[in-house]
Amino acid sequence: MRCSSRTTIRSRPPANWKDGDDCVIVPAVSSEDAKGKFPKGFTEVRPYLRLTPQPNK
Repeated sequence: MRCSSRTTIRSRPPANWKDGDDCVIVPAVSSEDAKGKFPKGFTEVRPYLRLTPQPNK
């Protein structure tokens, strides 16, 4: 499973990621943009570290 597409990378799985775990939103996506791009929402752990539920689950 991939959390991102090749053309528009917006989220990436962490190194120890397992199917069903949250994905990391890349820092290049602002929090304002993330609100619109991730309808399931996201959790901001740090300003540069935001997690979103797996897109296809």
